[in-house]
Amino acid sequence: MTDSNEANLHVQSEPPKSPSASQSAGARTRTACKHCNARRVKCDVMQQKPCWQCRTRNVPCELISSKRGKYVRGPNPKGKTDSASSRTGNVTKTQYTARSTDNHTVTTTTTTTNEKETLGQVDGPEMLFARMTEPELLAQNANAVPDQARMLFFGEALPMGFIINTICSLDGRLPIVRLHHPVPAKVPEFPISHLNQDDIERLRAVGALDLPEKEIRDELIRNFFQYIYPGFPVLDRIGFAEQYQKGQSSLLLLQTLFFLATTVCDESLLARAGLPDRLHARQTFYKRAKALYDADYEQDQVTLTSVLFLLSFWWAYPEDQKDSWFWLGAAISLAQSLGLHRTTAQSNLSSKRTSLWRRIWWSIYTRDRHIASSLGRPSRIRDEDCDVLMLTEEDFRDQHPSSVQAELVGTQEPYHVSYFIELVRLAFLLGRVLSIGYTPGRAWDDEASKLLAADFQQWQCALPLDMFQKPFKEPTEPGFWACMLHLSYHNALILFCRPRTIESVTRQDSEGEITVRSSADAVARLSEDLLSSATLRYAQLHIIPTLFGALSIHSLVILCRQPISSQLAENRARLCMLALSELSKLWPAAGWILRVFDKVLRRLTGHDRCFECSPPSGKPYGSRPQSSGPIARLSDHSTLRSGEGTSDVASNGLDSLMSPTLHSLRGSTGATESQTVGSPLGIMPEDCWAQELNFEAFENIFQDSLTGEFAPYGDWAGLACHQPASDSTHP
Repeated sequence: MTDSNEANLHVQSEPPKSPSASQSAGARTRTACKHCNARRVKCDVMQQKPCWQCRTRNVPCELISSKRGKYVRGPNPKGKTDSASSRTGNVTKTQYTARSTDNHTVTTTTTTTNEKETLGQVDGPEMLFARMTEPELLAQNANAVPDQARMLFFGEALPMGFIINTICSLDGRLPIVRLHHPVPAKVPEFPISHLNQDDIERLRAVGALDLPEKEIRDELIRNFFQYIYPGFPVLDRIGFAEQYQKGQSSLLLLQTLFFLATTVCDESLLARAGLPDRLHARQTFYKRAKALYDADYEQDQVTLTSVLFLLSFWWAYPEDQKDSWFWLGAAISLAQSLGLHRTTAQSNLSSKRTSLWRRIWWSIYTRDRHIASSLGRPSRIRDEDCDVLMLTEEDFRDQHPSSVQAELVGTQEPYHVSYFIELVRLAFLLGRVLSIGYTPGRAWDDEASKLLAADFQQWQCALPLDMFQKPFKEPTEPGFWACMLHLSYHNALILFCRPRTIESVTRQDSEGEITVRSSADAVARLSEDLLSSATLRYAQLHIIPTLFGALSIHSLVILCRQPISSQLAENRARLCMLALSELSKLWPAAGWILRVFDKVLRRLTGHDRCFECSPPSGKPYGSRPQSSGPIARLSDHSTLRSGEGTSDVASNGLDSLMSPTLHSLRGSTGATESQTVGSPLGIMPEDCWAQELNFEAFENIFQDSLTGEFAPYGDWAGLACHQPASDSTHP
């Protein structure tokens, strides 16, 4: 994965320097006025009189008489050293090495005994709150805050915020409450203790300090910004490119980007990096990022918030403690501690910084709603706690890199902006669905549901033109991102209109039932578009819960035992399962869901083999079609022939997705012929279902699908790609 060249990994002894810390060690103030000496604060009376402290407090500034007397002192005797040096001695810097291919420098901080003496010349962290109440700092806060300044968030209920905004304000009152406050420069950013040699050795043991070759590293970064970043723009694209080109990027951020990039990159790139398969590559970079996080490597809290958010795309096995829920919770906690959920109207932050904060927050908000609906857990973010402004196109205007930078981090297209803004608005509606229909102890509110239904319709009518559904062949086209948006839309509708009982499914005149069936059918059609265009690999992660919801509706329709509707639902369910089979190669959770519905369809139809995960040709589903014609759609009245659509569907027509029941009705003569889609189906026998089923029959089906011994992480993809021989060996 790396070559034999090694680049220095510097472990710096110096903490980040503040203006006061940049002075020489011998510049310690030897004289203080009586007022400053009594208050035990620093005094600059030797530079100006009266000193700053006395001048701001309007008190007399009087010097203290020396207790040692006034006489001419000679130099130190030869051979004598400064008291600090004689007590501690000089500690030299230590250099470690990390395997890499360029001069990308990884910087960590340790503090030696000799340097702690130097740090005594500046304020320690215990003086942070005290410094923030000084009039000089309050006056400076009225000006624009530099982008490099560290910020603290003080909510209204915190007494510290009350003190700053009222008691210590310049005129005794501050009618406009400020929530974000810059940290004084006199309080440098350095931890009490940071990475020591033991920490470094542990990181080296897991490869956390290793980087791929530069060519591979650049390609992974390109994959991330091209396929993943548009869905959740949580980084400063230009700032990242500048730091990366200078070799100053955060190592934790890089390992996290590599973890996500290996999900969508070509397998040939993984082979060049020395990684055996995609799941092993994801695990490798995830472990490295996690080790750096556990070692408290990253000190930039905004960068750390983005990293924690990106780590929420990890979920190794069903009972994994550090799963998506865990990492997203950590991201939410840190984001709220920074005040990203609150308005920055009075914080004097630059528009660039404000826009980045908004993009990060709304990414976290959207993912919170997606995970809450997918896992059936409560939303962590409450709308009443947030007053941050909704995203606009202005929040993306600073994301246009130069031509050189664009080769690495790509460019931002207008449809990327439209997609993310509309996805956030849709997430807000999804949160209302959870509140209305899935709050414990809350009865269904018909009036609120009608208003929400109208808002869904209004959202759809207000979509920008580039988010209308249209054919696509590449993941870099507007149609692909419109497909991702509409998948999320139909998932929200399925959750909103999902029937509560089996009897309600049979009411054909119910508007809600028509909506939920139409959305489930639309998910199958959109999945087909992704399969036929070979772009399913680049789909956003919310496609998995969307397929889960659609399959649940198709299963209910099959359960209703209406021959034609049930057969169509079965075929659409197989199409969704085909998509899950491909996604299981990227995301383990897709394989778990696939096994669930394999068992569901077995019980519903009585077939021994309900779905073949591996195509007969040995080629992966969704391989790039050779034909340059229009995208084939199974729901259209068209004919699929060899060389069009997916590899298996193209060669065998609809037979590759057709149920065994319909195969038996058609006979063996049509098995190798192309199937004209939309032609009338045969009459289904009255006794084609194996057994009577109700909701009780599904009580333990999800747990049954997850029983058995779990293989190591690298083998879990096989759970979805190998059909169990019998129910006795695979319960």
